Amino acid sequence: MTVALAACDASEGPTGVAASPEISDEGPGTAEPPAAPIAEQATAPATPTSAAGDTVGGDGSQIVLEGLAPEHLESVELAGELACGFADTEGRSLLVAKADVVPDGAVRAVVNHNGYVELLGNGRAGGFNDLSDGITLSGKGLTLVLERGERVPTGNESTEHAATLKVQRADGAERVYPGKWTCGP
Repeated sequence: MTVALAACDASEGPTGVAASPEISDEGPGTAEPPAAPIAEQATAPATPTSAAGDTVGGDGSQIVLEGLAPEHLESVELAGELACGFADTEGRSLLVAKADVVPDGAVRAVVNHNGYVELLGNGRAGGFNDLSDGITLSGKGLTLVLERGERVPTGNESTEHAATLKVQRADGAERVYPGKWTCGP
């Protein structure tokens, strides 16, 4: 005797019928159990945020910040006396920003977004203090939010902090890069 089980759920095929495992009474080992019971699949908690490195939301295309090379920095004018940079956990420089020490100066930054060099700014005066504490930068459909974490000793006059760089796109997509934020001469 063979019994077939069927259930309807979001994983139904094009015919509207879910694939169903067959259970046989012809002896042990003759039936293959499903990967996970349907009830468990339906009650699995949804994760609203993703692991670091994944793009969440938007149109489904990936947000990709690529490493900055010297020629990228030469292609734009970043004015400022002091600089900060964000490097991901693999050591790639993903963001370079500059500002003057004066409190009424603006912050300008550059990223390599999907192969295009993008210039960003903070849109208000704040100078280097805004830059060194963590900052929100915007430009051409992107917003970057740098959150500074615990300080890491450097042994020189520059400062280094654990940090995360959240990249948000105008269509609602978001990606978080963990890394470090280094500021100084």
